[in-house]
Amino acid sequence: MLYKRVLVGVILLAFMASGAWGMQISGGFELKNIQYRDSMFGTEFLGEMINKSGKDYSYTMFTLSIYDSDGNLLDATTIIIPHFPNGSTRTFGTQSRKKLPSKIKYKIDPYVLMP
Repeated sequence: MLYKRVLVGVILLAFMASGAWGMQISGGFELKNIQYRDSMFGTEFLGEMINKSGKDYSYTMFTLSIYDSDGNLLDATTIIIPHFPNGSTRTFGTQSRKKLPSKIKYKIDPYVLMP
């Protein structure tokens, strides 16, 4: 029985770390289904953002900061989402020009929110 609990806990943590569940970020936004993979020009990031801010935005910009497993900043890039009304979900893509390690941490912060 203990083995099953540990296995379920490990699977749940892996699922949560994969970004399949939403991650709240500041400003009333939620990040979902973020993925990253090597590309011809570095590392590509894809995901979905949900606007739960209570406000409609004509233009938004977010900073994606990327860290190694020790917390050292590796790179930062910009996510741009135009026409982002409250309650909507938008897909996004952005590119780091660096080949990143397989284990990273990331943080997303809004820095331009135009009504």
